[in-house]
Amino acid sequence: MANNHNSNGRFYETFGNAGANTYMRDLSNQKYAGDPATTREWYRPDPPTERVYWSARNNVNYMQAGVLASLTYAAQNAEQLLRNFYQKGVNSIRKGKEDSPKAFVIPADQKDPVMAAYLVNQLRAQAIEVHEAESGEYVVLLDQPYRNLAVTLLTEQKYPKEAKFPPYDDIAWTLGYLYGVEVQPKDSVEYEISSLKKSGFRREL
Repeated sequence: MANNHNSNGRFYETFGNAGANTYMRDLSNQKYAGDPATTREWYRPDPPTERVYWSARNNVNYMQAGVLASLTYAAQNAEQLLRNFYQKGVNSIRKGKEDSPKAFVIPADQKDPVMAAYLVNQLRAQAIEVHEAESGEYVVLLDQPYRNLAVTLLTEQKYPKEAKFPPYDDIAWTLGYLYGVEVQPKDSVEYEISSLKKSGFRREL
């Protein structure tokens, strides 16, 4: 969740185990997403060795070391991290003004208005700004700090065609599809803003 809200972060999974005891884990013939589990990939910059003794305690100790290292870095570089967080918000606002789409519109005429309102509340729970016109349309202007998360949640997602292997557990976060709500991307945001102002635009917090 923090990564979706402009933080600095990396996501890792640690190696599990069959039980509390120490086992010899042989990865020489194991594959992950079609690649050998011991090869260096963009998603695995530090691959494991082919064989390793591993236990549940190793797993816990490894995660603890990662948390302590992250907390230490954050404590020693708080000003830089705060500046980076601010700059990411500024970059998102600029991107929302320059790139397409400029906004998403959720029309008032929906098959299930309750689910449309539920979707809007999910966006607001993530600190994404959502506006409402007197006509009942919801409008998500993308010149806002969490622009990238809004695009992720409201855009149709497609797995890259150039990927070597199909995903093994990839999921989409396209909320419009998940909730059965029509969501329209808009490029002419100046027209949308003008129309909203004429119809009595108000900002919902």
